[in-house]
Amino acid sequence: GQLTRGELTVGEAGWRPTGEQIAFIANADPEGQHEGYREKIFVMKAGGGKPRAVTSRHGNKVNLTWAPEGRSLLFTGHFGGAGEWIKFPYQLHEVSLRGESYECLTPWMDDWPFNFVVTDTVMDDAADIRPYREGDDWRIAFVQNEQGGCRVFSIPRAGTRRRAEARVEMGGKVNIYAWNIDGAGRGVAACLHIQMHRAE
Repeated sequence: GQLTRGELTVGEAGWRPTGEQIAFIANADPEGQHEGYREKIFVMKAGGGKPRAVTSRHGNKVNLTWAPEGRSLLFTGHFGGAGEWIKFPYQLHEVSLRGESYECLTPWMDDWPFNFVVTDTVMDDAADIRPYREGDDWRIAFVQNEQGGCRVFSIPRAGTRRRAEARVEMGGKVNIYAWNIDGAGRGVAACLHIQMHRAE
């Protein structure tokens, strides 16, 4: 059945790993329903009830995913206001469920926003965040566009301060339409197209 009511325009949503809560991105402002920078992240009980906002800062937020422990949420986004999206890179962030405490997991990522989320080389569902296990440790995989190509990167669960600490799992001069990573970190499967350029 329907879980939300009122003026909420809901976008992405996902179950908490333990199943008792749902997180989602929504715009609660009836006067600015098409202004992505007004969106917030909410959590609510799986059976319904009043949603609780866990973010309040302006800025676009996409690719919502529960952190593997289920105590926080991961998303890509920025914290710009109206008309400021072009000034800000999309980076991978973590926000606590207990209060508006943010941590940027990829401060080195400085690409223009749409180069990270959806362009001609990252298509729709390809722009995801996917936590996975590698032995006893968690890692976080994500897609990034750069210089006309597309790559799947992974980083340690706690994030990385430097680009050199991120690992390229696959990619290159390709268009990625959909992808997934093995739960044990043994490989990446992708639906992709190899770019072919005519010699000048």
